[in-house]
Amino acid sequence: MNRISIKLGLLFLMFILLIEAALFFYLYSGLANTRISEELESLRLRGNSHREVLEKHHDAATLNHVALMESEAETDVVITDKTGKIISSSRPLIQGARKAVEKWKGKSLTYKGEIMQGDWKSKPYIATASPIKKGRQQFGTVYMFKNTNDIHEMIARLQHHFYVAGAVSILFSIVTIFALSKFITAPLIKMKKATEKLSQGDLSVKLGAHSRDELGQLGMSIQSLANELQRLRKERNEFLSSISHELQTPLMYLKGYADVARRPSNTPQERDKY
Repeated sequence: MNRISIKLGLLFLMFILLIEAALFFYLYSGLANTRISEELESLRLRGNSHREVLEKHHDAATLNHVALMESEAETDVVITDKTGKIISSSRPLIQGARKAVEKWKGKSLTYKGEIMQGDWKSKPYIATASPIKKGRQQFGTVYMFKNTNDIHEMIARLQHHFYVAGAVSILFSIVTIFALSKFITAPLIKMKKATEKLSQGDLSVKLGAHSRDELGQLGMSIQSLANELQRLRKERNEFLSSISHELQTPLMYLKGYADVARRPSNTPQERDKY
Protein backbone atom coordinates (compact mmCIF):
# COMPACT_ATOMS: atom_id res chain seq x y z
CA MET A 1 0.00 0.00 0.00
CA ASN A 2 1.30 3.44 -0.86
CA ARG A 3 2.16 6.01 1.74
CA ILE A 4 -0.54 8.43 0.63
CA SER A 5 -3.15 5.70 1.11
CA ILE A 6 -1.82 4.99 4.61
CA LYS A 7 -1.78 8.67 5.56
CA LEU A 8 -5.25 9.29 4.18
CA GLY A 9 -6.57 6.11 5.83
CA LEU A 10 -5.08 7.02 9.21
CA LEU A 11 -6.51 10.53 8.99
CA PHE A 12 -9.98 9.24 8.19
CA LEU A 13 -9.65 6.53 10.85
CA MET A 14 -8.76 9.02 13.59
CA PHE A 15 -11.69 11.22 12.59
CA ILE A 16 -14.12 8.29 12.51
CA LEU A 17 -12.86 6.88 15.82
CA LEU A 18 -13.35 10.25 17.53
CA ILE A 19 -16.92 10.42 16.25
CA GLU A 20 -17.61 6.79 17.20
CA ALA A 21 -16.13 7.28 20.68
CA ALA A 22 -18.30 10.34 21.27
CA LEU A 23 -21.42 8.56 19.99
CA PHE A 24 -20.72 5.39 21.98
CA PHE A 25 -20.13 7.39 25.15
CA TYR A 26 -23.33 9.37 24.63
CA LEU A 27 -25.32 6.20 23.88
CA TYR A 28 -23.83 4.27 26.80
CA SER A 29 -24.42 7.13 29.25
CA GLY A 30 -27.98 7.51 28.02
CA LEU A 31 -28.77 3.79 28.27
CA ALA A 32 -27.10 3.42 31.68
CA ASN A 33 -28.88 6.47 33.12
CA THR A 34 -32.17 5.28 31.64
CA ARG A 35 -31.80 1.82 33.17
CA ILE A 36 -30.89 3.30 36.58
CA SER A 37 -33.86 5.65 36.38
CA GLU A 38 -36.11 2.71 35.51
CA GLU A 39 -34.82 0.74 38.51
CA LEU A 40 -35.44 3.67 40.85
CA GLU A 41 -38.87 4.33 39.38
CA SER A 42 -39.78 0.65 39.61
CA LEU A 43 -38.71 0.60 43.26
CA ARG A 44 -40.74 3.75 44.01
CA LEU A 45 -43.84 2.36 42.29
CA ARG A 46 -43.49 -0.91 44.21
CA GLY A 47 -43.40 1.05 47.45
CA ASN A 48 -46.46 3.05 46.37
CA SER A 49 -48.27 -0.20 45.62
CA HIS A 50 -47.61 -1.49 49.14
CA ARG A 51 -48.61 1.89 50.53
CA GLU A 52 -51.99 1.75 48.78
CA VAL A 53 -52.67 -1.72 50.22
CA LEU A 54 -51.71 -0.62 53.73
CA GLU A 55 -53.90 2.46 53.50
CA LYS A 56 -56.89 0.16 52.96
CA HIS A 57 -55.91 -2.60 55.39
CA HIS A 58 -53.51 -1.39 58.04
CA ASP A 59 -53.47 -4.46 60.26
CA ALA A 60 -50.91 -7.00 61.40
CA ALA A 61 -51.91 -9.60 58.80
CA THR A 62 -51.42 -7.14 55.93
CA LEU A 63 -48.11 -5.93 57.37
CA ASN A 64 -46.86 -9.51 57.59
CA HIS A 65 -48.11 -10.27 54.10
CA VAL A 66 -46.24 -7.31 52.60
CA ALA A 67 -43.07 -8.26 54.48
CA LEU A 68 -43.41 -11.90 53.35
CA MET A 69 -43.82 -10.85 49.70
CA GLU A 70 -40.60 -8.86 49.77
CA SER A 71 -38.73 -11.68 51.54
CA GLU A 72 -39.12 -13.74 48.35
CA ALA A 73 -38.26 -10.82 46.00
CA GLU A 74 -35.04 -9.01 45.09
CA THR A 75 -36.18 -6.01 47.10
CA ASP A 76 -36.62 -5.41 50.82
CA VAL A 77 -39.25 -3.42 52.68
CA VAL A 78 -39.28 -1.61 56.02
CA ILE A 79 -42.58 -0.23 57.35
CA THR A 80 -42.66 2.36 60.12
CA ASP A 81 -45.42 4.03 62.08
CA LYS A 82 -45.98 7.76 62.31
CA THR A 83 -43.24 8.14 64.94
CA GLY A 84 -40.68 6.40 62.74
CA LYS A 85 -40.65 3.16 64.72
CA ILE A 86 -40.18 0.02 62.61
CA ILE A 87 -43.31 -2.12 62.87
CA SER A 88 -42.56 -4.62 60.08
CA SER A 89 -39.74 -5.57 57.69
CA SER A 90 -38.83 -8.31 55.26
CA ARG A 91 -36.34 -11.06 56.03
CA PRO A 92 -33.45 -11.09 55.22
CA LEU A 93 -32.96 -7.34 55.19
CA ILE A 94 -30.23 -5.41 53.37
CA GLN A 95 -27.41 -4.48 55.73
CA GLY A 96 -27.71 -0.87 56.84
CA ALA A 97 -31.41 -0.57 56.04
CA ARG A 98 -32.49 -0.13 59.67
CA LYS A 99 -29.86 2.54 60.30
CA ALA A 100 -30.95 4.36 57.14
CA VAL A 101 -34.58 4.33 58.32
CA GLU A 102 -33.55 5.78 61.66
CA LYS A 103 -31.60 8.46 59.85
CA TRP A 104 -34.48 9.39 57.56
CA LYS A 105 -37.05 9.47 60.36
CA GLY A 106 -39.05 12.69 60.39
CA LYS A 107 -38.28 13.74 56.80
CA SER A 108 -41.10 15.38 54.87
CA LEU A 109 -42.23 13.20 51.98
CA THR A 110 -44.50 13.87 49.02
CA TYR A 111 -47.36 11.45 48.46
CA LYS A 112 -45.97 10.22 45.13
CA GLY A 113 -42.93 8.86 46.96
CA GLU A 114 -39.31 9.99 47.24
CA ILE A 115 -35.97 8.54 46.21
CA MET A 116 -34.00 8.43 49.43
CA GLN A 117 -30.81 6.83 48.09
CA GLY A 118 -29.98 6.95 44.37
CA ASP A 119 -26.18 6.64 44.49
CA TRP A 120 -25.73 3.13 43.12
CA LYS A 121 -22.00 3.49 42.40
CA SER A 122 -20.69 3.90 45.95
CA LYS A 123 -23.62 2.76 48.13
CA PRO A 124 -24.69 -0.87 48.77
CA TYR A 125 -28.36 -0.14 48.06
CA ILE A 126 -30.86 2.22 46.50
CA ALA A 127 -33.95 3.20 48.48
CA THR A 128 -37.31 4.96 48.18
CA ALA A 129 -39.92 6.07 50.67
CA SER A 130 -43.70 6.26 50.26
CA PRO A 131 -45.80 7.91 53.02
CA ILE A 132 -48.94 6.11 54.25
CA LYS A 133 -51.71 8.66 54.64
CA LYS A 134 -55.38 8.94 55.41
CA GLY A 135 -56.57 12.29 54.31
CA ARG A 136 -53.79 14.72 55.18
CA GLN A 137 -52.53 12.78 58.18
CA GLN A 138 -49.49 10.53 57.77
CA PHE A 139 -49.54 7.46 59.99
CA GLY A 140 -46.60 5.53 58.56
CA THR A 141 -44.01 5.11 55.80
CA VAL A 142 -43.06 2.30 53.43
CA TYR A 143 -39.30 2.17 52.72
CA MET A 144 -38.12 0.05 49.81
CA PHE A 145 -34.51 -1.13 49.41
CA LYS A 146 -32.70 -2.86 46.58
CA ASN A 147 -29.15 -4.17 46.53
CA THR A 148 -26.91 -2.39 44.00
CA ASN A 149 -25.08 -5.63 43.09
CA ASP A 150 -27.76 -6.35 40.49
CA ILE A 151 -27.34 -2.86 39.06
CA HIS A 152 -23.56 -3.28 38.87
CA GLU A 153 -24.01 -6.59 37.06
CA MET A 154 -26.45 -4.97 34.65
CA ILE A 155 -24.01 -2.12 33.93
CA ALA A 156 -21.18 -4.66 33.48
CA ARG A 157 -23.25 -6.55 30.89
CA LEU A 158 -24.07 -3.30 29.15
CA GLN A 159 -20.38 -2.35 29.08
CA HIS A 160 -19.50 -5.78 27.67
CA HIS A 161 -22.01 -5.33 24.85
CA PHE A 162 -20.58 -1.91 24.08
CA TYR A 163 -17.01 -3.25 24.10
CA VAL A 164 -17.93 -5.97 21.62
CA ALA A 165 -19.87 -3.53 19.43
CA GLY A 166 -17.00 -1.04 19.63
CA ALA A 167 -14.39 -3.65 18.64
CA VAL A 168 -16.48 -4.82 15.68
CA SER A 169 -17.13 -1.22 14.66
CA ILE A 170 -13.42 -0.32 14.85
CA LEU A 171 -12.40 -3.38 12.82
CA PHE A 172 -15.05 -2.67 10.19
CA SER A 173 -14.01 1.00 10.07
CA ILE A 174 -10.33 0.11 9.58
CA VAL A 175 -11.04 -2.27 6.70
CA THR A 176 -13.55 0.06 5.05
CA ILE A 177 -11.51 3.25 5.42
CA PHE A 178 -8.26 1.77 4.10
CA ALA A 179 -10.10 0.14 1.18
CA LEU A 180 -11.80 3.44 0.33
CA SER A 181 -8.58 5.44 0.75
CA LYS A 182 -6.78 3.06 -1.61
CA PHE A 183 -9.63 3.38 -4.11
CA ILE A 184 -9.57 7.19 -3.85
CA THR A 185 -5.79 7.50 -4.15
CA ALA A 186 -5.45 5.00 -7.04
CA PRO A 187 -5.92 7.74 -9.72
CA LEU A 188 -3.35 9.95 -7.97
CA ILE A 189 -0.82 7.12 -7.90
CA LYS A 190 -1.47 6.42 -11.58
CA MET A 191 -0.93 10.10 -12.43
CA LYS A 192 2.29 10.13 -10.37
CA LYS A 193 3.67 7.23 -12.40
CA ALA A 194 2.61 9.00 -15.60
CA THR A 195 4.46 12.20 -14.65
CA GLU A 196 7.56 10.13 -13.80
CA LYS A 197 7.45 8.63 -17.31
CA LEU A 198 7.13 12.10 -18.79
CA SER A 199 10.15 13.34 -16.84
CA GLN A 200 12.16 10.37 -18.19
CA GLY A 201 11.14 11.14 -21.77
CA ASP A 202 8.58 8.37 -22.15
CA LEU A 203 5.57 10.06 -23.68
CA SER A 204 3.47 6.92 -24.11
CA VAL A 205 1.07 7.95 -21.34
CA LYS A 206 -2.54 6.78 -21.37
CA LEU A 207 -4.78 8.33 -18.72
CA GLY A 208 -8.47 7.88 -19.25
CA ALA A 209 -10.98 10.33 -17.80
CA HIS A 210 -12.78 8.07 -15.34
CA SER A 211 -14.63 10.89 -13.61
CA ARG A 212 -15.63 14.52 -14.06
CA ASP A 213 -14.30 15.74 -10.76
CA GLU A 214 -11.00 17.50 -10.05
CA LEU A 215 -9.03 14.24 -10.26
CA GLY A 216 -10.52 13.50 -13.66
CA GLN A 217 -9.68 16.99 -14.88
CA LEU A 218 -6.11 16.62 -13.61
CA GLY A 219 -5.76 13.32 -15.46
CA MET A 220 -7.03 14.94 -18.67
CA SER A 221 -4.54 17.80 -18.24
CA ILE A 222 -1.64 15.36 -17.87
CA GLN A 223 -2.84 13.42 -20.90
CA SER A 224 -3.10 16.65 -22.90
CA LEU A 225 0.43 17.58 -21.84
CA ALA A 226 1.74 14.19 -22.96
CA ASN A 227 -0.05 14.50 -26.31
CA GLU A 228 1.33 18.01 -26.82
CA LEU A 229 4.86 16.87 -26.01
CA GLN A 230 4.50 14.00 -28.45
CA ARG A 231 3.36 16.42 -31.15
CA LEU A 232 6.28 18.77 -30.46
CA ARG A 233 8.74 15.88 -30.55
CA LYS A 234 7.34 14.68 -33.87
CA GLU A 235 7.48 18.18 -35.36
CA ARG A 236 11.04 18.62 -34.10
CA ASN A 237 12.12 15.33 -35.66
CA GLU A 238 10.45 16.27 -38.95
CA PHE A 239 12.11 19.69 -38.87
CA LEU A 240 15.55 18.20 -38.23
CA SER A 241 15.01 15.63 -40.96
CA SER A 242 13.99 18.33 -43.42
CA ILE A 243 16.95 20.55 -42.50
CA SER A 244 19.40 17.68 -42.84
CA HIS A 245 17.96 16.83 -46.25
CA GLU A 246 18.16 20.45 -47.43
CA LEU A 247 21.73 20.80 -46.26
CA GLN A 248 22.85 17.48 -47.69
CA THR A 249 23.00 18.62 -51.38
CA PRO A 250 25.09 21.81 -50.85
CA LEU A 251 27.40 19.92 -48.59
CA MET A 252 27.91 17.24 -51.20
CA TYR A 253 28.76 19.91 -53.78
CA LEU A 254 31.20 21.54 -51.40
CA LYS A 255 32.76 18.20 -50.59
CA GLY A 256 33.10 17.42 -54.30
CA TYR A 257 34.75 20.76 -55.03
CA ALA A 258 37.06 20.31 -52.10
CA ASP A 259 38.12 16.87 -53.35
CA VAL A 260 38.79 18.21 -56.83
CA ALA A 261 40.78 21.13 -55.48
CA ARG A 262 43.00 18.80 -53.50
CA ARG A 263 43.67 16.49 -56.48
CA PRO A 264 47.21 17.21 -58.13
CA SER A 265 47.29 18.24 -61.85
CA ASN A 266 49.33 15.94 -64.22
CA THR A 267 49.30 18.01 -67.42
CA PRO A 268 49.94 21.66 -68.21
CA GLN A 269 46.43 21.83 -69.74
CA GLU A 270 44.86 20.61 -66.57
CA ARG A 271 46.92 22.99 -64.51
CA ASP A 272 45.89 25.86 -66.83
CA LYS A 273 42.26 24.75 -66.54
CA TYR A 274 42.36 25.22 -62.85
